[in-house]
Amino acid sequence: MKNILLLLSTITVLQVSTCGNQGYSSYEKSGRGSTIIEDLYKQYRNANDNIEAIDEQYHDVLNDKSETLNDWHRYNNFSKSYWREAKLYTSKFDTSLQQSLMTYFEAQEKKYNSQTKVYVNETDKIQEQTADITNNMALLKLLASHKQMEEYLAKNTPEIKRIQEYNKQLEKTNTDVNKTVKDLSKGKPIVISQ
Repeated sequence: MKNILLLLSTITVLQVSTCGNQGYSSYEKSGRGSTIIEDLYKQYRNANDNIEAIDEQYHDVLNDKSETLNDWHRYNNFSKSYWREAKLYTSKFDTSLQQSLMTYFEAQEKKYNSQTKVYVNETDKIQEQTADITNNMALLKLLASHKQMEEYLAKNTPEIKRIQEYNKQLEKTNTDVNKTVKDLSKGKPIVISQ
């Protein structure tokens, strides 16, 4: 948990510290609509054939999902619509015929549901597997991007010496300004109202 918080803090600091900075590294360039995680993952994927193969396999299997299920969904939706309309249609008949037709069509619909239960079970499994694979791919992206982030942090750590020298410049300038203010006020305190 500490590592995740550290990573998030580091990313936030990087985002804030690079605002307005024109010296971006390739890691800091983010395309429209993409995130740092996505960009780092893409770089990691492109550098690792096994990750690239898994990514392609993931996208292929998700693309095949709708193609695979379209026939079933069309068939099932048409069938459900038919049973619904058949029950409504029976209301046009007199009471004794209406009841017989309603009983018949309800029995036919139950038979249909029983015959198609295996399809429903399989599509339920597909939904579960799709949720699992989507979660696993998100985790893969996060962990792969973290590998890239570690590399970025190792290669792009700014020199503390430059920051320390700048701080010394600020201290000297502040001292010079304070001394000049004191000299100008001839020792009298100057009150600045806000």
